[in-house]
Amino acid sequence: MKYKQVREEIKYKEGCTRIYTRYVGNIVWSVWENDETKRTFLLCHRLIQSGYDDWSYIEENEKDPPLEVNCPKTIFKKAPDVLNEIWREKVLNSRKKTLKLYGKIIKLFKKAKKEKKTVRVLLRAKDGSAVYRKNEDTLCRFLDVVKILHPKVIGISYEDGRLYSIPFSKIEDVFILEDKENEYEEKEM
Repeated sequence: MKYKQVREEIKYKEGCTRIYTRYVGNIVWSVWENDETKRTFLLCHRLIQSGYDDWSYIEENEKDPPLEVNCPKTIFKKAPDVLNEIWREKVLNSRKKTLKLYGKIIKLFKKAKKEKKTVRVLLRAKDGSAVYRKNEDTLCRFLDVVKILHPKVIGISYEDGRLYSIPFSKIEDVFILEDKENEYEEKEM
């Protein structure tokens, strides 16, 4: 299916009326109302590209909650009928952590810029490994921040010299590079 076809297909659900939709990358969050019961519910459509212009989607609902925790708060406000309180709490806590991390990155980035230093982010490893896997070929432990675009950090990798956009959810720690080096030197003495 073409991308436009997929987007059109997820706009309709028999016996329901779509109330609200938000796009977050390739995730489509939408609020629906059942025409009979008038109860609201939310759906998550994960759009998946499997070829040049070959798209499909996975539909997830709140009863069997999505793995994604990037659901906008407005979706919760528009879908007051809670079907999974634990998942909603997880989403809201994830947002709080992200905002706290965002504030820390901004603060350190401004300080480092004044002092002509570098801000480094350590990346969260997948599957218990020691490094973050950006793709099948590339492993990375850290990035030096070049730019901040909420909810992502643009950083340069010294393993391959390329710029990467990393979501905040993949960041383990952030610090000014020289400060951390001094901290390690003091511990060794």
